[in-house]
Amino acid sequence: MSVSLRFIYRFLVLLALLCIMGIPESLAVNGLFDPEAGRPIMRHFRPVDYQGHPQAQGVTMGTNGFIYVGNQQGILEYDGHRWQHHSLPTPMVFALQADSKGAIWVGGTDELGWFDAREGEITAYHSLVDRLPPDRTLGRVFAIEVLREGILFLSTRAILVYRDGYFLDYTHLGGAIGVSRVGERVFSTGPGLPLFEWVDAEPVVRSDDAIVQAAQQLWFSRHDSGDFLIFSEFGDAYLMDPETFALAPFQTPARQILKDTAISHVGSLTDGTIVIATYGKGILLLTQDGQHMRLLDRTIGLQDDVVFDSITDDAQGLWVALNSGLTRIDVRGTVSVYDDYNGPAPGTVDVWGRLNGVMFVGCFDGLYELNPADTGTGSSARFIRIDAPGVTSIFGIAEWWGRHWVLATRGLYLKRGNELELALDIPGLRPFGMLLDSRDTHILHVTGRGGHAAARWNGEVWQLLFHDPLPRDVRHVIQTRNGDLWAASYATGIWRKPGDHPIDQPGGWRQYHHTHGLPMDYVWTALFQLPDGPSFFTNVGSFRFLADEEVFVPEDRFQLPGDAHASALYSLVHTGNGLTWASIQSTERIGSLQPLGFFKEGVWQSADSALLAEVGFAGVAENFFDLHAHALWGRGYGPMFRIHLEGYQADDSSFATTVRRIQSSTGWNRISGDRHLTFRYHPQGLTFELAAPRFQASTGLLYQARLRGFNDEWSELSNNPRFSFTNILGGPFVFEARALDPSGMLSQTASVTVLVHPPWYRTKIAYAGLFLLIILLVICGFLWRIRILQNEQVRLQSLVQERTRSLEQAMILADQANQAKGRFLANMSHELRTPLNSIIGYAVLLRGRDLPGAKMSEALSVIQSSGEHLLGLINEVLDVAKVEAGKMTREDAEFALAELLQEVSAANEVRALRKGRQLPLAHRRISAGKGSRGPTQAPSDYRKSAF
Repeated sequence: MSVSLRFIYRFLVLLALLCIMGIPESLAVNGLFDPEAGRPIMRHFRPVDYQGHPQAQGVTMGTNGFIYVGNQQGILEYDGHRWQHHSLPTPMVFALQADSKGAIWVGGTDELGWFDAREGEITAYHSLVDRLPPDRTLGRVFAIEVLREGILFLSTRAILVYRDGYFLDYTHLGGAIGVSRVGERVFSTGPGLPLFEWVDAEPVVRSDDAIVQAAQQLWFSRHDSGDFLIFSEFGDAYLMDPETFALAPFQTPARQILKDTAISHVGSLTDGTIVIATYGKGILLLTQDGQHMRLLDRTIGLQDDVVFDSITDDAQGLWVALNSGLTRIDVRGTVSVYDDYNGPAPGTVDVWGRLNGVMFVGCFDGLYELNPADTGTGSSARFIRIDAPGVTSIFGIAEWWGRHWVLATRGLYLKRGNELELALDIPGLRPFGMLLDSRDTHILHVTGRGGHAAARWNGEVWQLLFHDPLPRDVRHVIQTRNGDLWAASYATGIWRKPGDHPIDQPGGWRQYHHTHGLPMDYVWTALFQLPDGPSFFTNVGSFRFLADEEVFVPEDRFQLPGDAHASALYSLVHTGNGLTWASIQSTERIGSLQPLGFFKEGVWQSADSALLAEVGFAGVAENFFDLHAHALWGRGYGPMFRIHLEGYQADDSSFATTVRRIQSSTGWNRISGDRHLTFRYHPQGLTFELAAPRFQASTGLLYQARLRGFNDEWSELSNNPRFSFTNILGGPFVFEARALDPSGMLSQTASVTVLVHPPWYRTKIAYAGLFLLIILLVICGFLWRIRILQNEQVRLQSLVQERTRSLEQAMILADQANQAKGRFLANMSHELRTPLNSIIGYAVLLRGRDLPGAKMSEALSVIQSSGEHLLGLINEVLDVAKVEAGKMTREDAEFALAELLQEVSAANEVRALRKGRQLPLAHRRISAGKGSRGPTQAPSDYRKSAF
C-alpha cells in the first residue's frame, strides 16, 4: 500500500472513530434498541380470526409466500386475506417446516408427513406413517429440520431422517434430543449426549464437553465475532469456535431474564439480531454482540408471553406462535408506536418538545415524560404522566434561557422538576401556540382562542405587554424571515402582522379574503413553516403567498401523485436532506388520499404499508421533527408513532399476486404445474380466487384483473380477491391479476392460461350440421316458395273465373235492366198518350159545341186532372233518371183511392167514347167516408172494363 493510500486509510479510520465517539451513548444503538423507540408495529391474529385452537404450536413460511401454523388436528394456512384449515389424522400438530421444493413437512402425535404447497392451493396430506421402520412408534413429534440430504424428525420416541422415500433410524442416539440451526448447519444434543452435527443426513460428533453433555438442550446463534453464541435452555451462554468447537463462558444481560423461564426457540433476523422465544417471558431480542436487549411481552402489547416458535418472513416480519394466537411483529426497527400500553391515549397528543434532552409530549389530559428503554435490562420505553393538578390542554413545550416552559390551560408555566408553576397568566386567552420573536428573542407571542398576546422576559419574570382580541381562535402561528407574523384561525381565516409593526404594540393584523386569491368557501386553516416560505392549508386546498403581488396561489412546490386530485397538503414538516413529510388530504370527503409520505425534490413517495396502518385513514393530524434524535414524531386519529429517519427506508420490496384456484361448474380446481387448465363451457363461467401475501399491509390491499381474449381492460380496483367472468363462449384466454398495497406499490402480475371448450353449438360438428341445415332450409324454402307460387297461380285463376262469372252475371243483370227500361218506356209512352188523348179530346169538344155550364166545368176538370196526371208521369220518368243516378229517395204519403180512380176514369173517358164504350166510373162520383184518405175498393164494373 502506498504512503498516500495508507494516510487516507488512517484518516478515514480516525474520522470514523471520532464520529462514533461523538454520538451520544443513548443513541449509539439504533432500531429496536434505540432507547426512545416505542413498541414495534404488531398485528395480532386470535382464534376468532382463524377459527382454530388457541395454541399455535409451530409456524413456517412456504415457497408460495403463505404462512402455515401448526394447530389442532391439522395446519392453518394464511395467504394474507383468508385462513384455511387442512386436516391431519392427529390431535395436534406440534412441528412443521417448509423446504425449498414447496413441501410443508408436519409432525404431530404419532403422525408425520407432508403437504405439497408449491402452487396457490396445497394438495392433500401425504402421511408417512406406513413407511416407518418395523415396530417403530413416534409419540409426539416436537421438532423438524430440513437437511441438505433429507428431513430430520425428532419425537419423544424416535430420531428419524426421511431420505429418498425411506427412513433412516437413529433412535439409538438416545431419548429426547434437541435440534438447533445456525445458518445452514444443524446441531443436536441431549442430556448425557455429545454435540452432533448433521452432515449428509448423518450425525457427526463435534464435542463431548461436559457442559454439552450436562445440558438438556443447546440453542445456537451467530455472535458478531464469527463464533457460535450458545444458550442452554435456562439462559447460560457460551461462545463456541465453529471449527474447533471449544467452549468458553459468555456474559450477557440476557441471563437475568432467561434464568426465570425456558427457551422454546432461537433464531435470528436478517441484520443478525438474535431472537429468543421463551415459554414465559415473551420474545427477547439481543444484539449480535449479546450486550443489548429488548423484551417484547404483554406489557407493551404482545398478546401472550408463552411463545412456542418464531420465524422471519421475506419482508423482515417476525411471526410468533403463541399459546393464545399468532402475532406478526415488524422488526425493521425504524418505526415504533406509542399507544395505550406505553403512552398517552391515542389521538390526544398535540405537541412535542425536549427539555434537558428528555422528550415530552403535551396532551389534553396533561404533560407526559418519556422514560427511555433500558437495553441492559430489556425494559421498553414508555411515557409517564406528570401529576400536575389543574394543568391540562398542553400546546407548547420549550427550553429557553436554561429554563423549561410549558404552554397550558391558563398561560405559560415554568417546569421545576415535576412541578408546574404558573409564570404568565393571560386570562381569557385559552392559548394554542407560542413563539419567540426573531427580532427580539425576549418577547413571546402567544395565540389562542381569545386572540393574540405578547409578553417580555426580563430575566426573572414575564411582563404582559398586551392582549389583542384579534385574530381569534388561532391554532398556528409562525414568523417569516422578514419578521412578519402569520396566524391561521379556525374561525376567521388567515392573518398577517407586518414585521415593521411595533413589537410591543397591539393591532396591525391584516385579514386575507378571496380578493387575495383565497377560495370563497373555505372554513378553517392551518399554516406550516418551510425553508422557502410558509404553506397555507385550507379545507378546500393548499396555497402559498406571493409577497410581491400580495396574493395567494395554489401550492405548486410539490408534485402530487396522479390520483391525488381534489386534495390539499396538511401537517407539513421539513426534516432536512430535501425531505418534506406530509399527508395528502381529500377536499371532497373526510380522510386522506395518502395518509403519510414525503416529498423528495418535489416528488411524492408514500410511507410503507405497515406505518400507514398505524397512521390511519385520516392521515397525520400533528407531527414534529426532533432534530436532537433525527426522528419524526406524529399521530393521526390513532396511536403516536416515531420514525428514526437515519435508518428509515420505505418498504419497496416487491410482492407477487397468486392465483390460488379457479371455480368452474364442476367445483374448485387447483392450478396445475404448467399453469394451463381446460374447462367445459358453462353459462356461469369461471371464478378466479387470488392471494397477495403482503403481510405488512394489514389492511387495504386492492385487486384488479382481466381476462385477455375476453376483455383486455383491467377491472376496477376492489378489496375482494375474487373475479368472475360469465358467458365465456370458448377459446384460449390468459387471466392476469395484480394487487395494489396502501403505499401505492403494484405487485408482480399473476398469469394463468385457461382453455374453455366452446358450447356444443360452437363446435366444428355443430357448424357443419348448421351448414347442412342451412342448405336444407334453403332447398326447402325454394320448394316451399314454388308451392306458394303454384297455389297463388291457382288462386288467381279461380279469382279470374269468379270475376268472369260475376261480369257475366252483371251483364245479364244489365241486359235485364235495359229490357226493363225498354218496357218501362213502352208502358210510359202508353201512359203518356192516355192523358194527352183526354186533354186533346176535351179540347175538341169544347171547341166544337156549346156546353152547359156544368158540363163545361166537368170537362175543364178532366183537362186539369189529365194535365196533372201527365205531370206526375213526367216526374216518374225523372225519378227513373234519379234511380239510375243513385239519387232516388222514397217518400211515404197518404192518398185517396177514390180520387185516384176518378182521375183515371176521367183521363180515359174520351178514348172509351171514341171506341163506343162507356166508363161507368166516369159519370158517377166515388166517395169515401168523410175525411178518409185510406184506400177504397173500386166498383166491380170498373174492374171488369177493358181498354
